[in-house]
Amino acid sequence: MPTIGFLHTSPLHIPTFRQLVDQSGTDGDVVHEAVAVLERVDESLLAAVRAGGKSENHEAAVGQHLSALVRDGADVVVCTCSSVAPLAEKVGAAPTLTTIFCPEAWERLEAGDNEGYLSILADRITDTCATSQERLDVVVLAQATMAPLADTLDVGIPVLASPSLAVERALALLAGTRNLAS
Repeated sequence: MPTIGFLHTSPLHIPTFRQLVDQSGTDGDVVHEAVAVLERVDESLLAAVRAGGKSENHEAAVGQHLSALVRDGADVVVCTCSSVAPLAEKVGAAPTLTTIFCPEAWERLEAGDNEGYLSILADRITDTCATSQERLDVVVLAQATMAPLADTLDVGIPVLASPSLAVERALALLAGTRNLAS
């Protein structure tokens, strides 16, 4: 079951985030997959930030909490306090990227063999997902020419295509701009 881990700086946040997760289970007539929740609370983090103490000790504490949430099964971790989020970024909560180079696929594309190009990519991505020693959470197809694979790859993790993500983000930005202009 997909799992969200929350790092709270107060137990007061727990009901708010649990309610948001519970409400996200439906979207009109569409029922989404159930989501498990893991939570950690460390009130000392907010107290330290309020006292001006963003020290290495606090960064280490945030890192330990994030690592524990991931170790306990969180697929996604959310810091529920904006004061702690910068510490999370500093301790290396950024994703680890695995890049797959396929020069032979590019040669096929340049030769006009789009089907061969996509076939080589699909084989390489599938093989990497099956044999990687690292935990892989998502496949991001970073070039527009790869987008057709997003709907056909079955590798046990989400497969995203950069063109659709870019358009979704652009539309969201446009919607925000329109709301500001209103």
